[in-house]
Amino acid sequence: MPVTTIKKAILLGMSYAEKRGAAQFEATDSATEKVEYIYRLFVHDKIIQPLPEDQVSQKSMSINWLYGHPSKSKPSRPNEKHRAFTKATR
Repeated sequence: MPVTTIKKAILLGMSYAEKRGAAQFEATDSATEKVEYIYRLFVHDKIIQPLPEDQVSQKSMSINWLYGHPSKSKPSRPNEKHRAFTKATR
């Protein structure tokens, strides 16, 4: 995954969290902290499905919320929250 893709994704995730009123990011927050917070917020908001805790790592969290966690029961259409996030981040 190119670094610029991760940076853009972090910026979009930060924007979502701040617009939702769930976070205020500081300049001193590391990319690792931001990715973990955004991942957990997306899981909480049911935008993505959580990974099993033993599979949670920096890389897997990034991939999970960038590309969505694959699931056999994944709906064919995105849910309303996913659509709202997609619209907000365009």
